[in-house]
Amino acid sequence: MVDQIYKIKNEILAQAKKELEERGPERMDVDRLGEMVDMVKDLAEAEESCWKAQYYRNAVTDAMESKYGYPAGTVQMGGTQGVTARQGYDMQPMRQGYMGHDDLIKKLGNEYRNLSSEEKMMLKSQVLSELK
Repeated sequence: MVDQIYKIKNEILAQAKKELEERGPERMDVDRLGEMVDMVKDLAEAEESCWKAQYYRNAVTDAMESKYGYPAGTVQMGGTQGVTARQGYDMQPMRQGYMGHDDLIKKLGNEYRNLSSEEKMMLKSQVLSELK
């Protein structure tokens, strides 16, 4: 996901630079540039949040492994051998759907696919601001 955010952010930056070079600062659409800068800022914050989440996820995993000696990798769970999981954690809820939010995520995905590219960016921005 971080790669996608990074790519979109850089595409918006490139478009803003292109428009600024084509029109010059005196003829630049200030409102449009402001919107682009806001999108870049939101995407940069989302990118940072993803990196932090990954860092903390790894830190917790490493701490559990060092404190409790849980090796990352294959363990036997409920008679199923070869399942990758941490000792003492049941993977059954994950097989049924991520915390029971499958319907909501599918509905949001369907709505998202029907939006214009500008509406998609606005929705992303709104979702990310709600997740802070």
